[in-house]
Amino acid sequence: MKVKINLRNQGIRLRYLDELRGFAALYVVLYHLLKMSNASTKISIWIEKLIGYGGSGVTIFFVLSGFSMALTWPKYISSSSPIKNFYIARIFRIVPLFYFWIIISLARDYIFKSGDLGVHQAKEILINFLFIFNLIKDYQYSVVWAGWTIGVEMIFYLIFPEIKKYLHNSLKKLLLLIFFNIAIVIIFVNKNELFTGVEFFIFIPTFLSGMFIYIFFRKIKKINNKISKITLAIGILGVIYLIYSRKENLYFYYLSVFFYSAIIYGISERGYIFKEINALKFTGKISYSIYLNHPSIIYILRPVYSEIEKSNLTGDVVFAICSLLTMAIVIPISCLTYYFIEKPFIHMGKNYINKLS
Repeated sequence: MKVKINLRNQGIRLRYLDELRGFAALYVVLYHLLKMSNASTKISIWIEKLIGYGGSGVTIFFVLSGFSMALTWPKYISSSSPIKNFYIARIFRIVPLFYFWIIISLARDYIFKSGDLGVHQAKEILINFLFIFNLIKDYQYSVVWAGWTIGVEMIFYLIFPEIKKYLHNSLKKLLLLIFFNIAIVIIFVNKNELFTGVEFFIFIPTFLSGMFIYIFFRKIKKINNKISKITLAIGILGVIYLIYSRKENLYFYYLSVFFYSAIIYGISERGYIFKEINALKFTGKISYSIYLNHPSIIYILRPVYSEIEKSNLTGDVVFAICSLLTMAIVIPISCLTYYFIEKPFIHMGKNYINKLS
């Protein structure tokens, strides 16, 4: 079934964005399961390579984030205080669940002694509550496992209005900004290490790529359907190449940004999805909860994984069982945190903006 989507209406929530977020969230979960369960030596090489590239799900999140901000920005522009309302919406969307996980993480590290002797310094805790850990050496990764990405997101949220103001929807300016940022990173950052203490700067071109895709929609009235198919094919083939090349450096990271952007553009410009995947769409809706919830759940389940690994089953089957078990726990818990933490605060933020208006 082909689902037609009017891409060029402002303020709409594109269905496939949720589906891509859902895919990205599940891909990251499988990646962390592979790494935290020590299953990489027991499964087939092609599966290990495929799942081992799951950390790139974060790249998908970043590109989609830039796309979504450009998509929803007209809604804020039409309000009396666009920048203020944008910040309020982002705070109510991101902060509550992250603060919840800071508290849970502090308790987890104290109980399981998974941090520095299970105790975090007051300075580190304050830095996490202020979302500035990406700016301070030795605190880059946050007390919330996988939380470093949220710090990067928050920095981009902070500078996004100024970037929009500078660009004025100019594709030329945006493209120059992307290449300038990439050039600076490659020149001044160690080429053999992806994480060097300036993560937020490395990832800015990823967000900008998402913005570029959306602005391109708005500027270009119509693209030949064959071109969108070719773009999609190039993106898919490029990601497959990166998966099995197993090279990790800044050049290949920015290649992944390009190929994932091509995939998102190819899907978007065609304006439909071949088959509706309601489960994946819902997973995308709760993807923020899935992302923050899953590392600690995987950590707690490690003894269970060890027992399953003792069976006479093949490594592939064991990993499949562990994956299903993980999803069966992560998704229901993420539903709870979405409906009882995320959603109420999102509505609270909207009501607060309406009152200010």
